[in-house]
Amino acid sequence: IEGIVKLIEQLSPFLQPDGSLSRFGEEPHRLLLTGMYGQMQDIRYLFSMAAVLLKNAAFAAIGKTFPEPLFWWLGEDGRKEFAELPPAAPKQLSAFFPDKAFAMMRTGWDEMSSYCVFSTGIRRDVRATQKMHHDLFSLELSANGRQFLIDSGAYSYHEADPWNRYFSSLQAHNTVTVDQIDHFSAPQNIEHAIDLWMTTPQFDLISGYHTGFDELSEPIRHRRTIFFLKPSYWIVCDALTGDGKHVFDQYFHFAPFRLNVDFTNKCVNIALPEQRHFTLMPFNPKELDVSILTGGDTPD
Repeated sequence: IEGIVKLIEQLSPFLQPDGSLSRFGEEPHRLLLTGMYGQMQDIRYLFSMAAVLLKNAAFAAIGKTFPEPLFWWLGEDGRKEFAELPPAAPKQLSAFFPDKAFAMMRTGWDEMSSYCVFSTGIRRDVRATQKMHHDLFSLELSANGRQFLIDSGAYSYHEADPWNRYFSSLQAHNTVTVDQIDHFSAPQNIEHAIDLWMTTPQFDLISGYHTGFDELSEPIRHRRTIFFLKPSYWIVCDALTGDGKHVFDQYFHFAPFRLNVDFTNKCVNIALPEQRHFTLMPFNPKELDVSILTGGDTPD
């Protein structure tokens, strides 16, 4: 039982406000969560099931509802047990997990909360393997319950497939590339560290650096800092230091929305029906260009 509790607890930090899991990683989620629910995106049913079986109020607070298919397993008695569990949402919201190489920032566990997951390092279990995703310092972001910036996710196990190579590249993640490098040549040799982490009821702050671009003839060090003023906005600051002339690219992958681009101020705006909006804006618009890439038959 302790092992099951630990497994569910390890899933909870990666749970997004809409009930889906973060798409980070090399394994397709459909291979991890098979069973009678097929390919359901909302995996909160796992927490509801675990809440009844383990009598765990925190899991019930995350699961929130007792979906109809659970009747097939737990019946009416299970529904009553779920309803009788006292509400007790996990007290920990934002957290940094060095062993998992991720940090999470969130405002709550409800469907309208805001959430950001940040890839802080190279995971030991996939270090230097062919299927490794080069997602160092990438992030996913949800605001007011909606996903806005998303990870590419896994594609396939066919390593020779050009799309598979793209999905594992730096360009397929919400991070920075230098001189159009698409994959780190020696990820096992990259030095990386998170040297600042703070979480308070008002804000979260994380900062770290990596040496993944040391392979260049004139190496560049990348530092990314994320400041989250709850619940309003995030500031993402990328500092790239070194010698010589280089081309820096920041990539941001949006969920399927209609994007309104202000090419003068280099802003990307998303208008939502409920009088809300999401804006991605730079501090120094005169110092950069903006391009929108969408669709295509090849990853080139």
